[in-house]
Amino acid sequence: MKRGIQLLLPLAMATGWLGTAQPTDLRQGLVSYWPLDELSPDWTSTPDVVSGNDMQAVSFTAGDVVPGKRGNAFQFTPDYQTYLWFKSPSVDQTGLPVTEAPTWTVCVWVNATYPVPGENDRRVFSVSSSQDDNPLVNIGTHSGGQDSNVDLFVRNVGTQINHAHGTKVAYDGTWHHIALVDVGGQLDLYVDGELDSSHPYTRGPLPSDITSIGAVIRGAGGEKVAALFRGLIDDVAVWERALTQAEIQEVMNNGIATPVPPFPPYITQEPADATVNLGTRHTFSVHAIGQRPFSYQWYKDDAPIPGATGPTLTLSNLTTADSGAYRVEVSNAHGTVSSAAATLTVEPDPEPDLMAGLVNYWPLDEIRTDDSGNLLTPDLYSQADMQVVNMDASNLVPGQAGNALMFDGVEEYAFRVAGRPINNDQGFSIAMWVNAIGQGYSDLRFFAEGSSDSNTPLFTMGTVPGGPDGRLHLYIRNDAGQAVAFDSTREVLDGTWHHIVWVEANGQARLYIDGLQDETDVSYTRGTFTFNQTSLGGILRAAPSHYLPCTLDEVAAWNRPLTYTEVQLLYSQGVPEPPAVVPPQISVQPVGREVFAGSRVELSVEAIGTLPLQYQWQHNGQPIDQATDAVLVLDNVRPEDAGEYTVVVSNEGGSVVSEAATLVVTPVENLATGLVAYWPLDELGATTPDASGNGNDLTAFNLGPENLVPGPRNLAVDFSGAETFLGRRNTDGFGLPITQWPYFTVAM
Repeated sequence: MKRGIQLLLPLAMATGWLGTAQPTDLRQGLVSYWPLDELSPDWTSTPDVVSGNDMQAVSFTAGDVVPGKRGNAFQFTPDYQTYLWFKSPSVDQTGLPVTEAPTWTVCVWVNATYPVPGENDRRVFSVSSSQDDNPLVNIGTHSGGQDSNVDLFVRNVGTQINHAHGTKVAYDGTWHHIALVDVGGQLDLYVDGELDSSHPYTRGPLPSDITSIGAVIRGAGGEKVAALFRGLIDDVAVWERALTQAEIQEVMNNGIATPVPPFPPYITQEPADATVNLGTRHTFSVHAIGQRPFSYQWYKDDAPIPGATGPTLTLSNLTTADSGAYRVEVSNAHGTVSSAAATLTVEPDPEPDLMAGLVNYWPLDEIRTDDSGNLLTPDLYSQADMQVVNMDASNLVPGQAGNALMFDGVEEYAFRVAGRPINNDQGFSIAMWVNAIGQGYSDLRFFAEGSSDSNTPLFTMGTVPGGPDGRLHLYIRNDAGQAVAFDSTREVLDGTWHHIVWVEANGQARLYIDGLQDETDVSYTRGTFTFNQTSLGGILRAAPSHYLPCTLDEVAAWNRPLTYTEVQLLYSQGVPEPPAVVPPQISVQPVGREVFAGSRVELSVEAIGTLPLQYQWQHNGQPIDQATDAVLVLDNVRPEDAGEYTVVVSNEGGSVVSEAATLVVTPVENLATGLVAYWPLDELGATTPDASGNGNDLTAFNLGPENLVPGPRNLAVDFSGAETFLGRRNTDGFGLPITQWPYFTVAM
């Protein structure tokens, strides 16, 4: 056991994530402490003296236990593949990995010499997953082997901290104390008790179960071992709270007093107040530290909630009756503590209006033939009809409301021939009835939006890959190729009719099945989508694919998120029939521009409603002669053309005026107008200056004053050497890259 003094530190009130006073004993919140003083008699483990989370020891012998900073330490070497690791069965049971906590701290002593030739990016401490290579939290050595400082790496749903490097020496052949503290989305790195650097990041899902020392371990059996460390490691400890700098210095100077007593529960993260919409889902959570195991009991208005006995409380399909004060009692063998009460306010929905924002409604009741002989099923609101392919009237079968359209899953599909995909809007809703079987059908689709120009952007609904059951699978991929996939909790594709509604506001999404919000969290980071195809029965991009045998009915789309009340109304009463003439609605507003005099400008609007639609553009409220199309073209604009542009869209049912698009026209006075950067290339050092005054100096790579030669005007740069170039990263300056502008000129 390590020797140390018992620490009872009275600490100031904390702010932010804590919401309460800090614990008075340094050891409160200490999940595991591995002194690294000893190996088990069979050399296969080393003890955790707090919680029994003993580390498995791999390839160590008694000779690897050597004098350390306090007592003994372990000697790690890649030569013999030595490392320590612990796989947690449950974070609720063990407290590990500690990075699952809202805030946490890792402390460790190291004595090593880096850089080591051929041994870059080695790991002192790591958190990883046995199921997935992606989740990682690493404390290690420089990824490029360039210095003796600490290297940090964090990856959850994406890489959040990509080899951030400390500023203080930590690996110079002497003992150094390293502490890493998560203070709720910011990692603070301490070296020898002093703050080295801070690294904000976005916290996200990090489903990890492996904690390791001296390497990074992945795979269910720990079969993927990498980044083995060379050096001494001592006194590793992890807390499920953020230590203060004073506490870190106490640990460094005096160690951790043992034995560690059992502590009653202490709440470090309280449930938070929330205001939510009717019909949505909300989760309260609490985080407590102390001796495990914990038990929980949630209360509403001081009445116990039956079955609410976990660290989180999820309330679904909320009504105004769910408003109230919620708190939780946390208990262990040594005491009970109650959280503060959190107020939940469920706001009622506004008066429902299913016709507002209704862009498309395909009842799928009939198939018509157009003037070109194509078979269509009509859109009753916007005339964006669906063309059916390899289908005819025999595909019409009884549905939930009138007829429905049956697809064979082999070659039959339908696609929209006018209008635009609803997914091009950031706020929208999609609803339909579906009757299909998911089990035995792998990754097939009954609704999709995509692009004929690229296979990348997709929004699809269909079967789960592998076809294990009848859950609904949603696959979403933006223009940048960033993809997310969700599987519903409830069965949808079971051979009976089910109603589906997808409601989204810029990635904040909800999935309703038969009028109830599904338990799966379907929110995501949206990005940019460029769609031009909508299809039923399969995916249509450059070519059709992923056909699913199914029957669809009552497909509709809105350019806004529906409310819970509207979803209930839609489920019970269906899509409202359109009036004889649907008044126009603007679905895409005109967008303003900033241009130089002499430019060509196009302003456009998109509208829905019963055809024909008439357009009249206005400049500062006055009609523009002959400007009667959906697109307004202004050639060779002048300063007097600047101002506000609107368009009136009308039909027999009424008219609507667009939002104003502001046009700014900058006069061109001389060649300096619009000049973003000017590099004369007359001087060359570490950089060559931008003479425009916009700060876009270029950095010289493998170039120097010796590369200056006579040019057509003063001097020029000779790039004849290997890997010689000038460049800049656009983190400051103005106007670059030049291709971001709709019009630009490059001269040299």
